[in-house]
Amino acid sequence: MGWFLYVVSIVFVVIGAVLILYTDSFRTWLGSVLDKRSIRPLGVIPLIFGILMIISAAWSEVFWLILILGVLILAKGIYLVFGSREHIDRATAWWFGNASDRLHRFCGLILVILGATILSWVG
Repeated sequence: MGWFLYVVSIVFVVIGAVLILYTDSFRTWLGSVLDKRSIRPLGVIPLIFGILMIISAAWSEVFWLILILGVLILAKGIYLVFGSREHIDRATAWWFGNASDRLHRFCGLILVILGATILSWVG
């Protein structure tokens, strides 16, 4: 499962860099993609991703970081699958409509840092 951590770290760095450099374009593109689909079926992706992160925590030098990230991602997936449709719609509308560019860039920076950290700690 070490390969999964390598893939996750590279994906985090790439998405974070795109979010920092092309904030408006990425936000409108992702918003339009998610607008055409229901969020609830897509919640299965974070569920699976979180479970794989929890399983692959043993292959990292810092078990607790990967475990916490896996639990947080799993919680997001549970919320997207079982949460109230009204709350999910309100949260996605805020994220794609009202959240500032600074917040999106800050989240991109966090993704880049997390990706680099995971990459450096894969055992």
